[in-house]
Amino acid sequence: MRLFPPGKGGGAKVDHGDKGKGILIHLLVDREGMPLSATMTAANGSEREQVPVLIESVDVRTGKRGRPPKGGEAHRHRQRLCLA
Repeated sequence: MRLFPPGKGGGAKVDHGDKGKGILIHLLVDREGMPLSATMTAANGSEREQVPVLIESVDVRTGKRGRPPKGGEAHRHRQRLCLA
C-alpha cells in the first residue's frame, strides 16, 4: 500500500540529498508507533525545522502537564515543547 504517490516529473519538492535525488518523510508517532502526523520535504531539508511543524499539527487533549524526553533534542526545541 502506497501512502504517498510519486510526484509527476519531480518538481520543487524533490532535491538532491546525501544519497541522490528524493524526498524526506518526517513522521511523528506515539509511544506505540501509531502515526500522528507526517510531512514531506526535499531530500536536503532540515529535520530540525520540521519538529515544530509536526508538533503543532497534532491536537492533544489530555489535560495533563508534562515534559518531553531530554535525550538529544536541541535546547531551542526542548524549550518550545515544554509545557511546564
